[in-house]
Amino acid sequence: MSTTLTGTDVDALSCAALDCRPQNYQWDGETLGGVDGWEFTAATRCETCGTVVIDEDHAEDCEAAELDALDLGAEGPMMNYWYPLEGIDRWQAARALVDLPLVAVEVAGETGLALSGGGMDLSWEICEAFMLLGFLPPLHFTDLPGMAGRGQSESDKAVVAACQRSNRIASERAERRIARLAAI
Repeated sequence: MSTTLTGTDVDALSCAALDCRPQNYQWDGETLGGVDGWEFTAATRCETCGTVVIDEDHAEDCEAAELDALDLGAEGPMMNYWYPLEGIDRWQAARALVDLPLVAVEVAGETGLALSGGGMDLSWEICEAFMLLGFLPPLHFTDLPGMAGRGQSESDKAVVAACQRSNRIASERAERRIARLAAI
């Protein structure tokens, strides 16, 4: 995990994505780029200069870079679901997610995120992605697994704090609903 979240003010993160849940979607090539189809945007980091790159034009700008070293062959979404996230710019999101196993997607005109890898529980990375884009982690992902020493770094502690805040907000909302129902 990157250290990009160190010093994050979790109180400043938006709670607009708290209810975001995975939506099923078949990422087949036949629907790529159509009106009802989908597109993805992924970034990579130039191994030569460290610049975040979305297209191959960087090889011309970076004197030492070779196009082969840019690894622009991102395969896009790998799992048959995505996370709609209103109000993000796909290109900016791709740059923010450069070190994570997620890509920015557009599905039938809606923007969101999709996993570009799998094989294990990626809740930590999904929470980090939402945070990097200015959102508290969705409740669906806040039951973080204890694994491989996760939770010890300052960045991981920021993810835990954000997950705790997501759950506190949800709890406060539920308490208000209970109080309203009791008043009926």
